[in-house]
Amino acid sequence: MMGKYGPGVSRGLQETCLDAVKLIAVGAFHNLALQEDGTLWAWGNNEYGQLGTGDTQRRSQPIPVQGLSGLTLILVRQIWEHVMYWCEKCA
Repeated sequence: MMGKYGPGVSRGLQETCLDAVKLIAVGAFHNLALQEDGTLWAWGNNEYGQLGTGDTQRRSQPIPVQGLSGLTLILVRQIWEHVMYWCEKCA
């Protein structure tokens, strides 16, 4: 789906829709979305790898956070560039 910038002006922006979002944590330079199924998505600045994507590439679209497979997250908090999460069963 192409996004719009103002009434009737197309800028070629790609939209990514996340379904069943439980909460959004907004930080200074990146954002997180926790879905009802416990998966975590991130986007924004990634200079220090804070998106958990395995690289330092900035993301304008939400991307799944890596390394959390097998965990069902129930809460996410973000302070500046740090992320804390709680899960049902943490190994």
